[in-house]
Amino acid sequence: MGDPIFLKDREHTWIYVNQAFADLVGKPIAELVGKNDAHFMPREVYEVFWREDDWVLDTGEVSHQEEDIQTPVGPKRRLLTKKSRIEFEGLPFVFGIIRDITELHRNHRLAQLGELAAALFHELATPLAVMDHHVGQMEKKLADNIVSAVDVARFTTNMGKTRDRLMTTIAGIRSFANGDKNALAKDVTLAEIVEEVRDLCAPRLREQNVSLRLGEVPSVQLRARPGQLAQILVNLLHNGADAVQGLSEKWVRLEFSAGEHHLEVRVTDAGTGIAPDVADEMMNPFFSTKPSDKGTGLGLSLASKIANEHGGALSYVPGQPHTTFVLRIPRNT
Repeated sequence: MGDPIFLKDREHTWIYVNQAFADLVGKPIAELVGKNDAHFMPREVYEVFWREDDWVLDTGEVSHQEEDIQTPVGPKRRLLTKKSRIEFEGLPFVFGIIRDITELHRNHRLAQLGELAAALFHELATPLAVMDHHVGQMEKKLADNIVSAVDVARFTTNMGKTRDRLMTTIAGIRSFANGDKNALAKDVTLAEIVEEVRDLCAPRLREQNVSLRLGEVPSVQLRARPGQLAQILVNLLHNGADAVQGLSEKWVRLEFSAGEHHLEVRVTDAGTGIAPDVADEMMNPFFSTKPSDKGTGLGLSLASKIANEHGGALSYVPGQPHTTFVLRIPRNT
């Protein structure tokens, strides 16, 4: 197989690896078999892998783990590791297969940014047009030498508001583009995140004639990477907007419920739910019901991964009158 594969026992020892796996880690097969991650990796790294191994062995569930890895040669790569439990002669083993998704991940981000760029063109063009108008008015008054202190004050106020609007939009695009991958978690209010999501989604929702129904935003503070949380909600709202295109009523809704320790965000669209076979698979990487030129199948899996990294979870809620997802994340108390 071209993809790296491995087999581990309960003690995390590699029982089998193929040549592709050996090439990935830069060690001969004979040097890997019979050893484990602790022989080659720092403790804080291999303990993460071992917890995932144990979870797979204990639950029998399949795990998907995505990480950036610096290979022995060449640039850093983004890898997706799928682990599942298999049994042989009554003993459980972890079977893993690794796929290099660097290009797919990059293409996914570029596709998202392309959609945002096209939709946000008017968001940038409108305040620039307003700014051009005010500058033109001021130029005329300067030419006629009729500028008053009131005119100057009004002009600087209008320019300041327009500048702030532009900077807010640009900051939202930059944050979304980077995915906050290098940013540290910080204290941020829910209202700030919701405002960024509204700004990012407004052009596309308007273009698709989809209304956004926004519930009351509670006064909640979170410890988070705000750009990443915005990415989750933008993805869900865009998916919802796509899903309702064939309906007579086209809307998406954001609602919030603040508990003592957690915040729940419900993202609902006018649709009537997702087929069970699709719901079972849609959080897995590469699964998509869209044509290949419309979706990479990474959106929901990335959103779920971000939620998990924040100590929360993203889930689909079946049996609701309308299609509903719930994002649950810890809040600052």
